[in-house]
Amino acid sequence: MALTIRDEQIIRLLLSSFTEPSDNSGYATGGSNNTVIDTSKDWPINFWAGATVEVLAQNFMGNWMKYVRTCISNTATRLTIQPLPSVPLTVVVISGNRYNIKQAYNSIRWGRSIRPAWVHAAETTAPGAGAVLVTQTVGVGKTGYVYGFSISTQEANNFLLNWVSATLARSQRIIFGGPGTTEVTDLIALNEGLPADAASIISITNVNAAAVGKIYQCRLLYGEV
Repeated sequence: MALTIRDEQIIRLLLSSFTEPSDNSGYATGGSNNTVIDTSKDWPINFWAGATVEVLAQNFMGNWMKYVRTCISNTATRLTIQPLPSVPLTVVVISGNRYNIKQAYNSIRWGRSIRPAWVHAAETTAPGAGAVLVTQTVGVGKTGYVYGFSISTQEANNFLLNWVSATLARSQRIIFGGPGTTEVTDLIALNEGLPADAASIISITNVNAAAVGKIYQCRLLYGEV
């Protein structure tokens, strides 16, 4: 279909909105009314879940429109999208359609394109010395970053945040002077400069054995790239 002057003006206007910062973008190699396919990509599985996807496509009248949708899942080359509420696109994404992906979070916030999430662990009663209170295994081929922790304990104790970096065991001591809960989050990873090695284990352990009946609980704010 030949483009009219009006079409060209609309496209320029729509593309101007695509100049805003995005986390990923490109031109579709195919798709459907609820998918965007780009075979040039190699995205981590479900990395873009929850992100906003903008698609520039022609509607049934031949007019160029910018459609804004939410990504619900992704493979290495395909985004599965839906708007709010869950209704598919009224158009079919075809080869050549421009798209932008914008995370629901600010990737600059964490110093890298990463999506930290809390790793929860159950309560532990009277853990022994060196007991693992929460644990996370770093994905194969990834590096792991800890952006925070939460520790609840009914008594004073010392804790260790443990990980392996460059094949060397690392730890950071966390001191509790009495019972209570402490939650720490930081925009700079607690292990910045010493990221956890792929396939290694990150954990929080208690240093001293707990007294009888005392309850402990921990969690990690973790992400990997």
